[in-house]
Amino acid sequence: CSDPCYPMPRAPFRAFRPSRPAHWGAITLGSVLLLLILGSHSLGSPGRLLALTMAHPIVLRNSNGTEVDILPLGAIIQRLRVADRDGQVADVVLGFDSETPYRDGTSPYMGAVVGRVANRIAKGQFELDGVTYKLNINNGPNSLHGGKVGFDKRDFTVKGNEQGKSVLLEYVSPDGEENYPGTVTVSVLYELTDANELRVTMKASADKPTPINLAQHTYWNLGGHESGTILDHQLTIQGDHYTPVDETQIPTGEIVPVAGTPFDFTTAQPVGQRIAKTEGARRRGQAMGWTFCGGSSWTTHGPEHVYIHILHSAAFPPA
Repeated sequence: CSDPCYPMPRAPFRAFRPSRPAHWGAITLGSVLLLLILGSHSLGSPGRLLALTMAHPIVLRNSNGTEVDILPLGAIIQRLRVADRDGQVADVVLGFDSETPYRDGTSPYMGAVVGRVANRIAKGQFELDGVTYKLNINNGPNSLHGGKVGFDKRDFTVKGNEQGKSVLLEYVSPDGEENYPGTVTVSVLYELTDANELRVTMKASADKPTPINLAQHTYWNLGGHESGTILDHQLTIQGDHYTPVDETQIPTGEIVPVAGTPFDFTTAQPVGQRIAKTEGARRRGQAMGWTFCGGSSWTTHGPEHVYIHILHSAAFPPA
């Protein structure tokens, strides 16, 4: 899937106010693998763009032999090596061996935490408390994933590393960065459990109202790098409506039922077949990046309520 095809939510940003609790988000590997959809650290001061050299990843390991490589740059998940039901180990996330593509924009945000605002802000501007803010434009007429130098290209500081089981990363975004208001402190906690759960917890706090909409932008191939494409993956999304977008990937404001459309994933469907059925929309510049809503999305609140499933025969036995 090439830029700008992102499986990211297109919900409106939420403004942070210091008097409100910080926003938390958590994902477990039990959910992530069903979603589409300690080495030394070479660190600089937070946010400084360093020379194009590869920092040693922070490696998390569990008792099952599962390993996750985390880069302080962009809090990136670079690799995730896990065994399938037959014991064959594969790296199930997309990434680069060199740090250069992550820094120079070659990478389509692979594995990174993106922000301040994930996805697009129309025409790169918004109004907050009567003030209009004009952001840096980096995606057609819009601002995408935080602007020209978003969190994906910032160096996070390692604040804690617990015996190869977890790592806490932090970045302080100064007031005015990419023309956003307020100083924002972002922390990302990665935890690898012996139950093969990769828990991702993101937190942000600000000293004044500002939009925040963080996202973890990992690309998954549950069959591993050598398995080919994801076109035979089976996808289920418990959403009965979707939000169409215009030619610049901005939601039109419509909320349309998925029934009778290629976007009906309420039962498991092969990804490739449904992509083929959206060719007309993609010719109009509308990539596979719609938001799904309704259905169980209103009650999804933990690992027992999985909103999106994506299965591959190598990772899970057929139903």
